[in-house]
Amino acid sequence: MEIINDFNLFRTQLINKLGQELPGESSHNKLMSYIRPTATEIKKSSDYRESAVLALIYFINLEPYLVFILRQSYQGVHSAQVSFPGGKKESSDSTLIETALREAEEEISVIAKEVEILGSLTEIYVPPSNFLISPFIGIVKNRPEFIKDTREVAEIIEVKLSLLFDEDSFLTTTVDIPDGNQMKVPAFLLNNHIVWGATAMMVQEIKDILSER
Repeated sequence: MEIINDFNLFRTQLINKLGQELPGESSHNKLMSYIRPTATEIKKSSDYRESAVLALIYFINLEPYLVFILRQSYQGVHSAQVSFPGGKKESSDSTLIETALREAEEEISVIAKEVEILGSLTEIYVPPSNFLISPFIGIVKNRPEFIKDTREVAEIIEVKLSLLFDEDSFLTTTVDIPDGNQMKVPAFLLNNHIVWGATAMMVQEIKDILSER
């Protein structure tokens, strides 16, 4: 697929696409590594934690990029995984958009007030951490001056958006899971990093949204 390389046209197109019905579960199912409750199902219970992530798009030399982070290794279910910047909603956050922007500012020094939020993706529930994730699409015209918070971020990963549509970027692989076992999962290979689980499901939804005419 050919990606629009004009910032204003790309921005307008994406706003229009995000304003339509989202592909949601049909996208998620393509990259789902295990059966999980939908957001609608989990919202019937109050026993979940709210979180938000920012899928930030920016342009370098007329080409759109998407930024990810590689999380540091730690004693937790998302240790050393690739994700979008984000985290749990704090009591000081008035909205989940505020959560996504605050976390992106803390983790990779994105200046929140410079980001335009274009819309949201479909929420995803993550059973191992009991998080209901709200993903938001943000855009800035030029590449931010990224600085990683080394306590949380091992690496900042900048991916050309066009790479999502490369056939070689999709694979099935085996990953280590927190209980010490391994699991075969569908995933993206982006800049030599394996992207799987909830983040891969979000990436697939972005891909499907951009593919729609």
